[in-house]
Formats: sequence, structure tokens, C-alpha cells
Amino acid sequence: MAGAGFGGITTWESSGQSLDFVSDCSSPGECDHFLQLTNAIELWDNLREATQPLRLKDLSAHVASLDLPGRSSMKRSFMGMPIRHQGAPAGYFFLFDKEAGQEFTDEDEGIMTLLAAQAGAAIANGRKYQEGMQAIS
Repeated sequence: MAGAGFGGITTWESSGQSLDFVSDCSSPGECDHFLQLTNAIELWDNLREATQPLRLKDLSAHVASLDLPGRSSMKRSFMGMPIRHQGAPAGYFFLFDKEAGQEFTDEDEGIMTLLAAQAGAAIANGRKYQEGMQAIS
């Protein structure tokens, strides 16, 4: 999607706890590498609070601006899109490594905005379904 090398989605429970992390990586070790970054949890916590899309030419510079130690392996383009439903965070889409070292575009962001709106509604519907099933049990 959008010429990205890899990307994915993370979702949160309504309480804010991480629920799922699903990704499509270019190599088997790529996802593990990202998840094992020294401050990956702090980075996800920061992204969970995001209300606006985030497009970066260099993710490592952003990590450093958050006072989290950057890593040279994070020197890659990044686009993130919060998934919200009725103002509450539900998840986050992310893409890394736009092809040929390019940055993500306004068009890429527009597509991700549409997907995030649809995903927010789907996540909310899934939560309602789970709550209904728990009430029946």
C-alpha cells in the first residue's frame, strides 16, 4: 500500500491496553526488529495519543525529539494514522519505507484517512459484538 516497504495496524482496548499488532513486513525479521526496539512501548504510547496523521522523512529524528534514544536502523520514512471512533483512540495504522527513499504524499495520507475512518467503525462494531456476547454468557 502506498509503495511502503512494510506496515501494519495496532489496536487498543477501550481501556487503552494494547490489544493486537498485525503487520506485513518485507522480511521475517523486520517486524521482530521493530518490536524489540529499546523504546518501542514508549513510542507506541506516544502514537496512541495522536489525533493527527504523522508523516516523517526520518523516524529516528522524531524518536529523538521525544527524548527517546534514536536508532540508526529507524532512519526511514514513516506515515502513521490514528484510528479513532467517536473521539476515542481505537488503534493506529503505520507504514514504513516508501519506495525509492521517497516521502509519503498527501494522496497516501488521504487514502489512510479513509481507511482509518472505516477501521474505527469496524473496531467499534467488533467491541459492541464482544460486549453483547459476554452479556449473553
